[in-house]
Amino acid sequence: MGPWWYARQPSLASESEGPRDGKPCLETTSIDELLDKLAELPRFYPEYQDRRIVGVLASLYPDAGVINRATRNGVLVMGMGDEAMQLLNPDAVQWDDRPRPPAFD
Repeated sequence: MGPWWYARQPSLASESEGPRDGKPCLETTSIDELLDKLAELPRFYPEYQDRRIVGVLASLYPDAGVINRATRNGVLVMGMGDEAMQLLNPDAVQWDDRPRPPAFD
């Protein structure tokens, strides 16, 4: 298992080999869990204390309610687009005076 900030990934084990670690879809509780972990980050990495940290959650097809709640909390959500994963709520983050990355336009 990786460091504390890594999300647990579903295992490839069959049901007979034991339970799976991950969840098949994003839930609104995933947002709270991510925000709690991000709040602890400066304690472990004080050099990032003055930096803005942006959380990102990903799922193939996240529910609209999850996307809306994540946007209100400043968390980016990625989901499946036509051919690849894409940001579904780029407006969740204020990009300051820097130009937005071209992929968001």
